[in-house]
Amino acid sequence: MSRRRVVGKDGKWYIPPSQRSDGTWRPAVQVKPGYIPSEELPKYVCKGRREADEQSRYPVGLPDELKSTNSKPINTQRQSLTSIMEKIEKQKFNVGVSEMPLPPPPKIEDLDAMKKKLKNLRKKLRDIHALERKIESGELTKIEKTQKQKLEMRPTFEDQIKQLERDIGGLSIKPSL
Repeated sequence: MSRRRVVGKDGKWYIPPSQRSDGTWRPAVQVKPGYIPSEELPKYVCKGRREADEQSRYPVGLPDELKSTNSKPINTQRQSLTSIMEKIEKQKFNVGVSEMPLPPPPKIEDLDAMKKKLKNLRKKLRDIHALERKIESGELTKIEKTQKQKLEMRPTFEDQIKQLERDIGGLSIKPSL
């Protein structure tokens, strides 16, 4: 919404009163010559946004002929993509068991995370053993609810430790000499 500037009888510049969208009125404002209200200034666009807007939507080096033929409506492109995906799915079901690809080798980060989890589980198991010793020796006569829960978790911790040890044993990376 642009507001025109008017020169008054006294030679000063004014922006005349106008009505806002909510129905209230802006008062007349005296301004310097050349002043542009902030509402009328173009909004700042950061460098990254400008580059993204200027950047082509096509891959680098794509001939102009292909760019012009690729101007299908979005819905037809989606339909063609779904039909291609369906064909790929059908081909996957036709593949034999021997042709199935092996899972990718584990990453070093996964191995480190597994070792860290194993260390934490062993620590919890040590705490449970210490708690059991206190109960057997008679240091603890009254067992709290959280302590009972901890004791009940012992078999699951042991199973998780065994599973992680098996997984880490199969995944350990051997240095090449």
